[in-house]
Amino acid sequence: ASIQLLSSVVVLALLVSKLTTVMQEVQEAKAARRRLLNAAQMYLQEHSISPQLSFTVRNYLQRRRDMNSGVSDGQDESELLRVLPVELRDSLLEAARGPTLLKQVLFIAIQQTDARFFKR
Repeated sequence: ASIQLLSSVVVLALLVSKLTTVMQEVQEAKAARRRLLNAAQMYLQEHSISPQLSFTVRNYLQRRRDMNSGVSDGQDESELLRVLPVELRDSLLEAARGPTLLKQVLFIAIQQTDARFFKR
């Protein structure tokens, strides 16, 4: 009887341990998603991205289910850009960096000559 009781306690302890681990992983995933969404919001505001493109980026990120990696300081932009589809990423980069680049005569000429090259 004591062996049965001891084995029941061990099984219960293992179950509680596994449940606690799963709950922690869920919380970490939620925190990572929240950090990424906050990083995206800051990036969009800092670069004065249009409301339509901002909505598209936020909408994509909110629908994305597999955001398991966190965003660390100094890597907000690269992490944000990494998870976006190529077309959306290119549009975001053009909107964010275009105004700065177009202050230079060289980049104005490149854009007028070959708009596709400028987007890259």
